[in-house]
Amino acid sequence: MSEVLTRWWPSKYGPGDEAGALNEITPAKVLSAVGLVRRGVVFDLAHVLHAGIPAFPGRTFRQYLTTNYHHINRRRPDAGPAGWGRNNVNWIVEQVTATQQMGTHMDALNHLQVGDRTYNGYRLADIAEDHGTNKLGVDTLPQIVTRGVLIDVAARRGVERLEPGDVIGLSDVAGVDVRPGDAVFFHTGWGASTAWRSPAATRGATDRCPPRIRLSPSSFRRRSTRDTAWSSSRTFASPRSPLPASRSSCSSSPTPNCAAPPARGSRRWQSSEGDGHE
Repeated sequence: MSEVLTRWWPSKYGPGDEAGALNEITPAKVLSAVGLVRRGVVFDLAHVLHAGIPAFPGRTFRQYLTTNYHHINRRRPDAGPAGWGRNNVNWIVEQVTATQQMGTHMDALNHLQVGDRTYNGYRLADIAEDHGTNKLGVDTLPQIVTRGVLIDVAARRGVERLEPGDVIGLSDVAGVDVRPGDAVFFHTGWGASTAWRSPAATRGATDRCPPRIRLSPSSFRRRSTRDTAWSSSRTFASPRSPLPASRSSCSSSPTPNCAAPPARGSRRWQSSEGDGHE
């Protein structure tokens, strides 16, 4: 087929849009979501990153500590007996080397392409830079406060955890009320896996295929195909592009009436100085 016949851009939000379905989260939508809050409890959906977390093949996370300056500082001309200067100061440096697309995170719209075109028809050749992309970066997305819909797929199927490669389809979302601008989360049971908490538990199993989502927002009655901010329950609400819907999922349970106020970043790693957040 020619590109003209298969053309799926520009976005209904405009040819220069970089926010996708997050445009559906209007001030009125935010006010409506805030009105759902009853207890004010915040749930952290992030998992601590470590070297053995489940990851797509080829993606890695490494964190290590350097203590060089405990030695270097003692060799300075103005060194004290145990460090630099009269107060004998020393420090440690923490280094993290990682693939960005792993662990709990929110995809920006530059992540996936059909051919060489990403959301809104931008060509990768036109937006790729040494530092990343000049369009569709996560920095272009607004802060997100909206109504959250949590679907406990595992409970609906009567299991504790979906199997590797399971597909979340129409029967799993039957009867669920989803409105434009909602953030949809799926509980698959994978978030409770020991693989997220223990590097040893994941060795040899990082290439196991997690459950996938194979439906579009139009699967919910009377909803536009690009009005819903989709998410697995191990990520935050994401402005999905009109690309094939097949995403991996992970954890949580079914209460449509809860506000979902995720921060822009959702990664977390164990820092020597406390929890680190992106």
